[in-house]
Amino acid sequence: MKTMTFAVDGDIMIVLHTANPPSELEWASWLAALRNTPKQRLKMLIFTDGGVPNTLQRGTFLDVLGDAQPPIAVVSNVPAVRGVVTAISWFNKNVKLFTPAKLADAFAHLGANAERGRALFSTAQRATAQLGTVLSAFKVGQ
Repeated sequence: MKTMTFAVDGDIMIVLHTANPPSELEWASWLAALRNTPKQRLKMLIFTDGGVPNTLQRGTFLDVLGDAQPPIAVVSNVPAVRGVVTAISWFNKNVKLFTPAKLADAFAHLGANAERGRALFSTAQRATAQLGTVLSAFKVGQ
């Protein structure tokens, strides 16, 4: 079963994680796509049910970003995700954690208005088909 997938919608890369950490193969596939994305325009919207990259994976992610500090909005209900977001924020001051109830704030962090936010959310929902599950991070009422 897949633990991670991603989609690109304009200048925003949408990343989806289940409750399990990403496999090395899934992480490598995503990093390959990230390497081919112009960093000066990059923005990321990440939904996670608790699955986060391990220390080595975070290191390779930061290596790929280099000096770039793209806006990153992480959406999750899982308290443990805060630690990973905090660790990444030491290298990228533009990464922020949001609960699903604050999804509009996550979109605003990426410079997306309400209409664009709805389109991004639809893209993310379609991408979950690759995971075979609906993420609890999508449940705005929680």
